[in-house]
Amino acid sequence: MITKDIDGNGELKMDSRFGFCYATGGGHILHNHSDQDAVVLPIQDDGIIMNMQALDFQFIQ
Repeated sequence: MITKDIDGNGELKMDSRFGFCYATGGGHILHNHSDQDAVVLPIQDDGIIMNMQALDFQFIQ
């Protein structure tokens, strides 16, 4: 878990900081409540996982 902070809706809350790196779980939402633009570089390994067939992805036709 990346945070123990919970907001008023029962959602996990984490404040990012410069140079911070983290891994998200399944469903997640990113919000920028500051007056500055957020620079985010998403790095995903979906292609590697699918190629390795590690999670048994199946496409339905």
